[in-house]
Amino acid sequence: MFTVAIMFCAIVPIVKAGDPPSWDLLNNPWDSLNGWGQYGAGTSEINPAGQHHQKPNSGTYIARWKDIGTLPDDYTGEFKLCVDNFGNGGYVDHEFYDGVHRYAIFIYAGKIKNPDSGTEISLTTDAGTWYTWRVVIDSSGHSFKVYRKPNGGSWSYIGNIGGGLNYTDGDGTVYYTSSNIAGQNGCEAHEDYLKIASGLYEPSLSTTYRIDLNLTTSVAFSKFLRTNFIVIVLPTVSISFNKVLRATLYVTTSFTSTINLMLRAGKYYFVSTIMNIIVLYHYIYPIGVGGAAPTSSGGMLLIGMTFGLIFGLLFVGMGLKRKESRERS
Repeated sequence: MFTVAIMFCAIVPIVKAGDPPSWDLLNNPWDSLNGWGQYGAGTSEINPAGQHHQKPNSGTYIARWKDIGTLPDDYTGEFKLCVDNFGNGGYVDHEFYDGVHRYAIFIYAGKIKNPDSGTEISLTTDAGTWYTWRVVIDSSGHSFKVYRKPNGGSWSYIGNIGGGLNYTDGDGTVYYTSSNIAGQNGCEAHEDYLKIASGLYEPSLSTTYRIDLNLTTSVAFSKFLRTNFIVIVLPTVSISFNKVLRATLYVTTSFTSTINLMLRAGKYYFVSTIMNIIVLYHYIYPIGVGGAAPTSSGGMLLIGMTFGLIFGLLFVGMGLKRKESRERS
């Protein structure tokens, strides 16, 4: 007997859910400004304790920066910010330099903006309100995802504001800046903390995986003019979760085709084909605030099993009938 079996299966984590196990690159609670450089003009101080207060002078900016060593290709940043006043067109921004790109998010009263990609998303940020912001940056993939939640609220996915500026200098440098546009004043902000972690961590309830391929093929041959040919194929099982509005689980498994072919003295003696089982299970769970109760649909499971059984019995019956008629003849 000769048997050939091929099996390949790869499960690749793309992003991880929830908080990182540690903020290994930077965990800064703004208890002190030690180690932080300053650019621009205006007020930059710890006031009250545990908060970084910034108020730039008219028509200019005030910034704090720090070189934390290096930033990897994939990283996650988080900061808790309250813009007390945007003034007239003012904004607060954070910038991250990873040695390949600069990624910057500018927060205005009515939008967020990536100045390098030019992408803007309309978004109201209320003055005097604390928000936690999270940015999930895949530098080589030119992906810059933004999430936000109000104090005591739930996370919302704001959008992907695009790639960064090609900039190889300053690897590991991060900035926190408050700015007034030319001729204007009034921008003022407080920040509670700034954190950065290695890896991609989206603030959701699920983890996304890509399952590339799961294929098993077995071929068996025996002597005495008798051949058993068996093919078992398990197609790709795709498990995908939408991070923000709902979690969707699709599982398609398995399509199994078994063919038994027996040869005797060069004539067909018995042929049977069984096709069994096709399963499709669809599960939807809304995560959004006020979402409906979980719903599911497993009807395709029963349908797949039923048709698998019917076709299996049909082909087996045909094979037996053919065998009986040949024996009589």
